[in-house]
Amino acid sequence: MGESRILEALKRSLYKGMIVSVYSDRNQPGNFSAGFIDAISDEQFVMKHVTPEGTNDGYIIRRIEDVFRVDVHGEYEQRMELLYTLQKQRHEDFLNGAASSE
Repeated sequence: MGESRILEALKRSLYKGMIVSVYSDRNQPGNFSAGFIDAISDEQFVMKHVTPEGTNDGYIIRRIEDVFRVDVHGEYEQRMELLYTLQKQRHEDFLNGAASSE
């Protein structure tokens, strides 16, 4: 998957509000981060991170150039979305939360 396809997949998941699994460590290719893309540029993205149990785990920021695989709408992502919804999880707004803490 080329960088442009990765960027397209991340943007699509942002617009559709779907959980994605993002693989960004080539030394540990089985490890990934899952969550909702909250913001994206051509260089990096902010993800609302979700634990394997489907709970809020804060935010993470990753460089797009580090991403080598993106899984969208697979069985795992669908299960995570269901768990997140059933547990009535939510993430505080990243930008407003940061501004109000000053």
